[in-house]
Amino acid sequence: MATYTIAMTSSTASLPYPAIVSATQDVAVGDTISLTMTVSVSTYGQGVSLTQPAGEAVFSLINCTVSPSTGVNSGETITVTPVNNNATYSCTAVITHYHASPYPPGGTTQTKTFVLGGTVGVLPIYGLEIFDANGNSRLRYDNRLCKFNSVFTGTLSGNSGTLSVPGIAADGTWGINNQAQNSIVQCFIGTNVVALNQTNFGTGGNLYGGNLNYEIIVFRV
Repeated sequence: MATYTIAMTSSTASLPYPAIVSATQDVAVGDTISLTMTVSVSTYGQGVSLTQPAGEAVFSLINCTVSPSTGVNSGETITVTPVNNNATYSCTAVITHYHASPYPPGGTTQTKTFVLGGTVGVLPIYGLEIFDANGNSRLRYDNRLCKFNSVFTGTLSGNSGTLSVPGIAADGTWGINNQAQNSIVQCFIGTNVVALNQTNFGTGGNLYGGNLNYEIIVFRV
């Protein structure tokens, strides 16, 4: 478990106008965030208004709790605690301040919004990892291994044909190879099929004495 410290401050230049201050902190369940939100002031009246009940932060929370959740004024520190793992969280606080004479209730007010958010953890990764004698990783849980899928043998009838392979796709995780000897059959990965074509030798015809036999090995990586 860890505790993160975050301070957010609105600029003095934006004081007469509404403004949003944001920060991002990714955490794990069990972590906490020590959060301080400060509204900059340029007059005595503004500073006084921020200490009044009307200047207390109003919270909107998603997947987190805050403590304390009431009576929080500008410059005070709260603790934000995320709740659910593998989700996003956000803590939004709106602080209202005085910014024009005369002092409220006759004057006018403005708001500053503070938004803290991020992602709450990830599930732990489990799996086998193998090392060599020198401590170098040879096989990790995130490695992809070549796995045999199927084999097709036959003779191409005509110039083209297809073989049904459910799930195959040209996404970089499938491979095929025609290992028939002296074959002039080409093979290509399609969606759920392997496409077969006779090699085009142009107007010279087949000068190599090849055949239309095929033995297609399909594998997944």
